[in-house]
Amino acid sequence: VVKVVDDGIGFYKEVIDEDKNLHIGIKNVKERIKLMTDGNVDIISRLDKGTEVIITNYNQVEGSIEWSGRLLKT
Repeated sequence: VVKVVDDGIGFYKEVIDEDKNLHIGIKNVKERIKLMTDGNVDIISRLDKGTEVIITNYNQVEGSIEWSGRLLKT
């Protein structure tokens, strides 16, 4: 599991989900993670509380994570 947390202003995830034409960055990240690692991206965001991005179920190769053709030790 990879978890990224910030304490920024957050956002309404529903707005991002509804307006797919303006907010393609999150869609692109989800598609790339799925394609590259067969993983999933979950986003939890609360206004004035920040955002968490959690990447789960990615492929592992002998104790390492295969990420965009490079191996990162776990």
